[in-house]
Amino acid sequence: WMSPADGARLFHAALTAEAVGHTVVYGSSANTRLWWDLTTARALGYDPQDDSEPYAAKLVAEHGELDPADPAHAGVGGHFVTDPPIWPH
Repeated sequence: WMSPADGARLFHAALTAEAVGHTVVYGSSANTRLWWDLTTARALGYDPQDDSEPYAAKLVAEHGELDPADPAHAGVGGHFVTDPPIWPH
């Protein structure tokens, strides 16, 4: 999750960083349950301020805790990781 304010902070850091050339960064807020590595974004001067944790209790109550053994919960892509493709072979 990335808040709009943290999105603006990352965009500003990318536009104002000096002598970077080309880099690839992950954009995320400073989430308690963060699993992205923000090292390269921080190297640009990005300092995320927001956290998605205030929304967690409601989501866990509605959907349950994530199961790290479930491939749909363990990586990027959600249910698309395990669902069959939607295009013809």
